[in-house]
Amino acid sequence: MDESRISLFGTVTRRCMVAALCLLPTACSDNETTSSTHGRSASQPQPADAGADAQAGVEAGAGAAGATDDDIASWTDARVQSLISQMTLAEKISQLQHFTPAIERLNVPAYNYWNEALHGVLVGGATSFPQAIALGSTWNPELVKRVASAISDEARGFNVRDGKGLTYWSPVVNMLRDPRWGRYEESYSEDPYLMSELAVAFVQGLQGDDPKYLKVVSTPKHFVANNSEINRHTGSSDVDEQTLHEYYLPAFEAAVKTGHAFSVMAAYNSLNGTPCSANPLLLQDLLRTQWGFHGYVVSDCGAISDIVNGHHWVSSLSQAAGMAVRAGTDLNCGSVYPSQLQRSLDEGWAAESDIDTALTRVLRARFVLGEFDPPGQVPYRAIDPSVIESPSHSELALEAAAAYTANVRPPWTFVSGGAVDD
Repeated sequence: MDESRISLFGTVTRRCMVAALCLLPTACSDNETTSSTHGRSASQPQPADAGADAQAGVEAGAGAAGATDDDIASWTDARVQSLISQMTLAEKISQLQHFTPAIERLNVPAYNYWNEALHGVLVGGATSFPQAIALGSTWNPELVKRVASAISDEARGFNVRDGKGLTYWSPVVNMLRDPRWGRYEESYSEDPYLMSELAVAFVQGLQGDDPKYLKVVSTPKHFVANNSEINRHTGSSDVDEQTLHEYYLPAFEAAVKTGHAFSVMAAYNSLNGTPCSANPLLLQDLLRTQWGFHGYVVSDCGAISDIVNGHHWVSSLSQAAGMAVRAGTDLNCGSVYPSQLQRSLDEGWAAESDIDTALTRVLRARFVLGEFDPPGQVPYRAIDPSVIESPSHSELALEAAAAYTANVRPPWTFVSGGAVDD
């Protein structure tokens, strides 16, 4: 395929407008220009490789923000590689979908990566906090972090009680540029600075501050420029470099580099003609090389199929699967990877090493959540289900609602005869 079709900035290969706005600054020269248009429960068994000799300690002093990506890789990867080395190719592929089957011979339980927690765990009985647009209107990152921490406490409670998964597809950090998007209430702000501050607060609140384990995995979404709902499966967000870097990317960058989000969801849409889930410049060069991301990328649900059926970017699902996994989409919400990746390998669109790379990133999450360690070693396993919809969480929800209403006072008041202008 012509390399120009996988350019982050359209059909112009890798030329740059100015060095300061380059995707890869060291690759740009002064005379180049750009042309572009605007779970499971604690009682379940450990995997076959989870012996004490495989556990390398994380360096002390990771700080209040919790475990960093490098810390996590340092103690998980030997164990992850040991587990992967015992899997067949079919078993590896089976683990790259959002609902993974058990591998009983290796004591790996089934797992569902799809969980939501935008303003509370999306399950009956959880505390419901104000929607994201209301939390954003508080202008209070500290409050947002406390709300997110309460949400992840309840997530741990549901995990202990019901075996619910600990990988959460939140927060939404798409910019609120135009209310016609249709999902305006799901995000925080139209301002990239405020959005970045709140993204970091929410991610850190969800993931916790333990230097070794994560309370839950936070997944900022939808990466990137996912702001048109009516054509989300077919459309391309055509954005110039300056707008991309100054407006659409800062919240994701902050969530990854400062918040240490351990997962990112790739968007349905294309970016300047290239589907986000199959864009190596977006998912490899920017996210991993420049920002230092070591977690996993999950597709939005059905986005791999959209590469063929929506964007018509390639002609077969096997090609789409191969190009997506090579580009850096590690986990497929949908059924394309389990049904097509073997064919992708047979046809040369991907190699088994690409499967191993994706699976390494995905399985790191389950290890760093403490799923395969004794409960006594994982501090978050001690969170009791009684925290779910507890009085203190109800009080916090009321506090957040009051903070929102105090900052968003309408230009009228109600009197006995009806509303009048102030």
